[in-house]
Amino acid sequence: MNEKDIKAFETLISLLTNVSMGLILKDLKNNIVRVNEHAAKVINKKSEEIEGKSCEELFGEMGKNSL
Repeated sequence: MNEKDIKAFETLISLLTNVSMGLILKDLKNNIVRVNEHAAKVINKKSEEIEGKSCEELFGEMGKNSL
């Protein structure tokens, strides 16, 4: 990673950590890469139970085609 990429990553992590709303970061295959504390509370699970799962696995049919 170059310095610009590192700064962008640090900004993203700061946003996920400090924003006062639930945020879920997904990859292009609809898998959850990162979730902040607020989203975990809404889903009623620990972030470790959410990260790495597909949206379909977590939300059922509703998560299958989520954006």
